[in-house]
Amino acid sequence: MKCFAIALAIGLAGCASEDPVSATVPVAKSIEVVSGSGMIAMYGTTLPDPLVVHVKDQFGASFAGAVVTFAASGTVTFNYDSVITSASGTAAVTFSFGLHAGVDTVTATVSGISTPALFVETANPGIPGSLSV
Repeated sequence: MKCFAIALAIGLAGCASEDPVSATVPVAKSIEVVSGSGMIAMYGTTLPDPLVVHVKDQFGASFAGAVVTFAASGTVTFNYDSVITSASGTAAVTFSFGLHAGVDTVTATVSGISTPALFVETANPGIPGSLSV
């Protein structure tokens, strides 16, 4: 009915559908790791490279404006817990290990996308400064 009223107001003969735009509106459909997974560093340090993801829409194009939430196992920190994707569909965070050696798993998620992007990072205990016998 709304379409008919608009058509009369601007002098159109008719409308093809109520909302022709909804079929072509992009929505975030996938998230993938671009770089940063598999790094190894000493515990208590910040990884040398950021963790980067790419979000795409249902047409396979980069999706800008998606809120990407990063979460991790272990005692790690990020410079931001959530980041909005850029015009190129990417989002990045820096990652710092806690004070424990081991493997930390990081997930990057976007609301509405069922499969997260997964990063695996390894914190080494470092090299001892001295050894006593």
